[in-house]
Amino acid sequence: MTDNGMLKIGHRGAPSHFWENTLRSLQHAIELGVDMVEFDIRRTVDNHFVLAHSDKLRSIPLWRGRIGSKKLDELAKHRAKRPERFPLLQDALDIVKGKAYMNIDLKSPGGEEDLVKLLVQKGVQNQVLVSSYFEKSLKKIKSLEPQILTGISIPKDWCDAGRFRQSRLLTQTGIWIMRRMMRLRWLGKIRRAEADAVMIYYRLLTPGLVRLLRRWGFHVFAYTVDDLDSIKQVAEMGVQGIASNRPELLIQS
Repeated sequence: MTDNGMLKIGHRGAPSHFWENTLRSLQHAIELGVDMVEFDIRRTVDNHFVLAHSDKLRSIPLWRGRIGSKKLDELAKHRAKRPERFPLLQDALDIVKGKAYMNIDLKSPGGEEDLVKLLVQKGVQNQVLVSSYFEKSLKKIKSLEPQILTGISIPKDWCDAGRFRQSRLLTQTGIWIMRRMMRLRWLGKIRRAEADAVMIYYRLLTPGLVRLLRRWGFHVFAYTVDDLDSIKQVAEMGVQGIASNRPELLIQS
């Protein structure tokens, strides 16, 4: 998957052009020329996978609860008003299959057997990398279908420092702490996951960390890099892929 150099990845499709995690967003990322399309999936209570980053529904007027507590037909009622929301995973696979690789980010544990079954049925087991924070889910997926590549996701902000945008000192302190936590905590989690790749927020990366992970045999993917200067800096570290909300910048770089 990474033999031909660094992969250019549309993060949740092309959200700078269309609503994230929608079929239109995925399609546009492909039209821009990305190598891989990343999107998030969650499972409904009746075992259907839909594209969604957050489990919470409070941002939708008059809605409460979580995707994981709703049936597909309940979400379909909302899709009737805004059809771009919550597309089915199988529809996303049909859009991207044969046109780009896919990074499917599993946002909650469970349903691994159904996920693998669907990927095999669609014939995309060699075209996907399933990533997740949940190492047990990744191990289960790999045991069910060894051809599917897996990636362990490292959270963007261990101490939520990124929300303090008004304070450069607080943000930099959070990044400093997180980089050191990587050594103390996350490197152990990475190795236990027995994954093929590591997905890391780009500001947590250092050239030394990239060299270490690659020496351990992992592919390293950076997210979410949305300006040309940062894209160049991260690429020079030797990562195998960069995900961006502005995939057109990756094509330009």
